[in-house]
Order: sequence, then structure tokens, then C-alpha cells
Amino acid sequence: MPSPKSLPRLSAAMTEDAPSGDDSATGHSFPTGHEVMLTQRYPPRKAAPGPYKVVAQLPARDGQYQYRIKSGCEPFFRTIAESEIERS
Repeated sequence: MPSPKSLPRLSAAMTEDAPSGDDSATGHSFPTGHEVMLTQRYPPRKAAPGPYKVVAQLPARDGQYQYRIKSGCEPFFRTIAESEIERS
């Protein structure tokens, strides 16, 4: 059996079920663990309706923070820009 020192450590940002508190230090608007909705756009995207859970905060790309989100209706994660989600 491996010793506790040899096991990898997971940070709260890497776990799905650990909601984080204040994210003012990172600059992200949506904390890990919170529910969000996809914003409406044209043309409409093919995506599951309903709320998504923020699984991880990702670094900025093209000047916008990115998020990994997950719907209970889809078997995969989505990576989405901050401007494409809103509070549910």
C-alpha cells in the first residue's frame, strides 16, 4: 500500500464537489461548484437545457476567463468563456 506522502494531492479547484468561497483573488466571476446557465446566442448552440455546474476555473484566453462546466444531461464537460454563461 502506498504511503500517504506518495499519493498525489488534489487542490479544491481540481475536485468537482468542492465549492470554493471568495474568488476575488483569481478574478473569476463564477466560483467552482456554483450553477450557471448558458447565455442565449445566435445561431443557437446544440447544448443541453437547464443548469450547468462550474467544475473548474481555467486561465484567461483571448482576454476572457474560461470555465469547465458540466450538465447532468450530458456525459461530457464543456469549456466555455465567461461571457457565455450567467448566474442561474
